[in-house]
Amino acid sequence: VAVLLMVAAVPSFLGGRLGLPSDDWGDRLEFLANMDADGASRVLLVSKEPDGLPGEVRSGPGFFYRVVETPRVNFDELWLPNPAEGDAQLGDFLEVMATGAILRPGAELADFGIEWVVTSRGAEEAEHPLSVPLQTQVDLVRIPMEDETLQVFRNSTSASVVASDWYFDGTGYSGTEVERIRLASNSDPSWSPGFTEEGWAMTLSGVEGQIEYGIDWGTRSVVWLGWLIIAAGVVLRGVFRDQVMGRAE
Repeated sequence: VAVLLMVAAVPSFLGGRLGLPSDDWGDRLEFLANMDADGASRVLLVSKEPDGLPGEVRSGPGFFYRVVETPRVNFDELWLPNPAEGDAQLGDFLEVMATGAILRPGAELADFGIEWVVTSRGAEEAEHPLSVPLQTQVDLVRIPMEDETLQVFRNSTSASVVASDWYFDGTGYSGTEVERIRLASNSDPSWSPGFTEEGWAMTLSGVEGQIEYGIDWGTRSVVWLGWLIIAAGVVLRGVFRDQVMGRAE
């Protein structure tokens, strides 16, 4: 029943965007899929206004930003978790970067797995505070784009979420077997095997060539129940609307 409700609700989900604001980033980031990326990496999206960014955003001094994994925004990335230590450190760094005091931001951004910085603004939109620092820094390479409202920079410092030859595999990351591997994500003991906290991030055992995030089945059951309720509501709303329109005709 749950599956049937979800299938029936798909057109309504796609048409209504689940109540999320319009997203002009999806198609504009497709070029990243054709780039020779360093394994699983991240892109820092920056905008003067929050509406153009996908999903929830964090705010800096005079700008808004999101960090998502490349090459495209996954559905579960639309919502941001509560800020953790890594989020606070990135926010503090961007605040200093906006002052123009940092000429080589690449190494610091690489620590967060950020390989790309992409900024966007409308034709009539004012520049945001990161615009000038991005033009004067020396280790983020500007990539020419046909879209003049889109500015793309690639980090000249090797940046990846795990390692340059490890990739996201659905439940975690996998790649070449190594003794220990650093994961540039907020420290969370739900990751295994061999979780060890390392500052705001963590290291894990890579001897199996795979690391994964543990599944909390209790939480997953609550999430699925929530989706079931939403799907049922969408279907019932569509049926009610069709009945009303049928009577009107």
